[in-house]
Amino acid sequence: MIEFFAPGVPRPKGSKDQFGRESSRYVRGWMDTIVLMARAQARGRRLDPPYRIDREYVFPRGKRPKHPWPSSCDIDKLDRAVFDALTEAGVILDDRHVVAGAAVKRFATPGEKAGARIVVSTA
Repeated sequence: MIEFFAPGVPRPKGSKDQFGRESSRYVRGWMDTIVLMARAQARGRRLDPPYRIDREYVFPRGKRPKHPWPSSCDIDKLDRAVFDALTEAGVILDDRHVVAGAAVKRFATPGEKAGARIVVSTA
């Protein structure tokens, strides 16, 4: 099992603009953070498939949010960024081998950092 926290604002991957480029200019930096944290925690290990990946996305709370939950992006696009980063980090062989897991997105509590808690294990 590999467990870590990636600090930062979770960013979605997969939305394209009219020219086929990522619509979020911040997604590469977010993925780089995940790669760095995953590699540090894995210490050269790669888990064997199939995988279970649990994710908890923690968003910064604005001064006056419209909803009691973060609604700025789709959870599947957040997952796309995480799964691709874990593949890039060498922690998993390929994201097509992810067969289970749960994802939650929520606002940070007072004093809590934004980011993502990620747990990768063999299913």
